[in-house]
Amino acid sequence: MDRTQRRESPNGVSGASRVTSRLTGLVGVAVLLIAGLAGASEDVFEINQACAVGAGCFPGDAPGFPVTIGEPGRYRLTSNLAIADVDTSGIGLSGAIAGLVWIDLGGFEIRGPVVCPLPPLGCPLSGGTGDGIHFVATDLRSSLAVENGSIVGMGRYAVYSSARPALIRGIRASHSGGRYGILVAEGSIISDSASSLNAGGGFFIEKGLSHSIRTAW
Repeated sequence: MDRTQRRESPNGVSGASRVTSRLTGLVGVAVLLIAGLAGASEDVFEINQACAVGAGCFPGDAPGFPVTIGEPGRYRLTSNLAIADVDTSGIGLSGAIAGLVWIDLGGFEIRGPVVCPLPPLGCPLSGGTGDGIHFVATDLRSSLAVENGSIVGMGRYAVYSSARPALIRGIRASHSGGRYGILVAEGSIISDSASSLNAGGGFFIEKGLSHSIRTAW
């Protein structure tokens, strides 16, 4: 059953008082992300299926998936991305990025091979390791923003990020084969997003806040 959620992650303490106490800090997170974007290069790097399976989409990206992002900046999909197996990610970020990576899906989708059945049938965990967007951050200056598109049928998560913070906005995550549709680190924000037909839950934020979200478990 669909329902709108305004709550903290399972690791947090639910309740209006906790949400209120964290709101100012989370608004500050959004301001920091926007400031980081303003300070980034004006160049927008394009990502599409043709360059991903061809010579690579930009310097430092080898042919094939995942498309590898190694520098802070703005990135935008200009076509859908099709991922053939559950153990391959669509976009992977270098852990040592020192700054903000802003990924605009441009209304397109990243699609993997997992298809979950409609209720009442359950969706088993796929056992895959591929994420739509995968970021294991090793630099404390790293942050991530992902917006405006769909990530469907990945072997594990639609988005996995350990960057603090991450902003996930306007993302539709479905048919994910892992324990959640989207998993992000402490201090992150998920807003105006939807999750459905995943093998596990919809969203997990470590001590973060999710709001204005529609989920169908």
